[in-house]
Amino acid sequence: MSRRQIVILLAVLLLVFAALMAVRLGPRMTDEPDSIPTVATQSIDPQPAPSYDATLSIDSDRWPNVTNHIVEAIADGYSSICTLERDDAEERREFAIGNYPTAPGMDRDEYPFATCEEGGTGASVELVPSTENRSMGGWYGNEIEQYSDGTQLLVMVIE
Repeated sequence: MSRRQIVILLAVLLLVFAALMAVRLGPRMTDEPDSIPTVATQSIDPQPAPSYDATLSIDSDRWPNVTNHIVEAIADGYSSICTLERDDAEERREFAIGNYPTAPGMDRDEYPFATCEEGGTGASVELVPSTENRSMGGWYGNEIEQYSDGTQLLVMVIE
C-alpha cells in the first residue's frame, strides 16, 4: 500500500469515527433542570353532544340570507339548540331587535329565534330581504306547530 493510500484510509477512518461519535453522543446535555427534554401535552376537555328532541332542517337554497345569518351566529357561539317557548316571543323579539336600524325592503332577522328561550336580549341581528325573512318565518311557524313548548330543536342549515 502506498503512502498516499494509507493517508486516504486514515482520513476516511477519522471521518467515520467522528460521525459515529456525533451520533452516539447526541446533543450535549447539562445538569440544569430546564435542559431536560419534555413532551408537550394538551388537555382535552370534550364537550358533551347537545341534547335535542327533533331536528329543524332549514334549506339554504330557499333562504340564503337568513340561513347565512344562522350559520354565522352559530359559528360566533350562539346555540344551535332552540328550546321552544312561544309565550313572550314578541317581548324577546323586541329585546333582540330593539333599536337595530332598518332599511327599505329589509327586515331585522334575529337568531336565536324569538320563539326560543335562547332568543331575546343579546341575540344576533342582521338585515335580510323582507320577502325572504317573511317566507322563512311562515315556513318556520308551520314547522314548529307540531311541537309543544319545551321541545328542544337542533337547528341545522342544509344545502
